[in-house]
Amino acid sequence: MNFDNSTNVVSYCPTELALTSGFRTEVIELDKASIVFRPFQPGDRRTVFQLLSILPSLYPNGSSWLKRRLDDVLAGKARCTVAVSQWGIVGTTIETPKGLHRIKLSTIFVHPYFRGLNIGTRLLDRCRADWLRGDIDRVYVTSDLRRVGVLLPVLTRFGFRTEAIELGRYGSERDEIILSWNGNKL
Repeated sequence: MNFDNSTNVVSYCPTELALTSGFRTEVIELDKASIVFRPFQPGDRRTVFQLLSILPSLYPNGSSWLKRRLDDVLAGKARCTVAVSQWGIVGTTIETPKGLHRIKLSTIFVHPYFRGLNIGTRLLDRCRADWLRGDIDRVYVTSDLRRVGVLLPVLTRFGFRTEAIELGRYGSERDEIILSWNGNKL
């Protein structure tokens, strides 16, 4: 499965909507920021690494994994969407194909200062629209169990269900939750 990472830039701000490439139109109001959702670009690498600086504390070799995954994005083998405010990249998703009709949502992250502004929801909404257009039957997410309080509310709104908890996946007290979305059962 190859991803076209050149699609559509959508900008949201309280008073105007900018739309390119004829993507779906929607307006959200944010109190303090205009947010643009767009595909990852090569110049975003350093900022995405800074945004996801928590990865090495959650996963062994998190930095090398992120480097490989962003290389895959640039090669069209994965998809990364970034949420950009006037202060820079404030959120991201990374999706990785895992077979013909399956995807792993490898990353969904919004900077803590920008949580509560529906950025994560809008990132997931864009992902889900792509999954439905792309005939994706199943999407799964694994997460450090310590992050479940942040992730579970938004993921369950999108139909994700808990599949399992894997104890000690990355060592003592490094437990993972596995959630899945079954698009063919909506």
